[in-house]
Amino acid sequence: MPEYAMPPAPTPEHPIDAQMVHELFSMWDKEVPTAEQMRQWFADDLVFKDPLQRTDGLQAYYDMNLKLLKQRHDLNIGMEDNAQTGNHIMFTFSLDMAPVPRFPDKRIYNRGMTYVRLNDDGKIEYHEDHWDFNTMFLSAFPSIFGRIYKKFVGIFA
Repeated sequence: MPEYAMPPAPTPEHPIDAQMVHELFSMWDKEVPTAEQMRQWFADDLVFKDPLQRTDGLQAYYDMNLKLLKQRHDLNIGMEDNAQTGNHIMFTFSLDMAPVPRFPDKRIYNRGMTYVRLNDDGKIEYHEDHWDFNTMFLSAFPSIFGRIYKKFVGIFA
């Protein structure tokens, strides 16, 4: 596997900012950086959260991203707007993938928002993704998940 083409590593003269984080994550649909490359950007005690999981520590985050790339086919991540206030960075993204290789026409589409927080050393210590679980699965399997969703909502209506 070729080495990941990361943006230049942050330095005290050029600390991590919203644009650098945007560039970093915009390439992850093709290849995850090496563990050594990730240490330049992420704190060892990094916490990651999304609607389905939580990982604690840089190694767990690294393993989770490798697994995502290996299990998903034709993954496309589009990085969109970004903003920063102090050590807080947010950006929006779009995601498009074929979750099951033998059904490439069953695609998952979703949009979301990412929040990252930098620690006092300027490394990413917290990464949280927000996205809509229903939208993601309804886009790939509308007849199956649509019926389940309608039944579930009907219970509370």
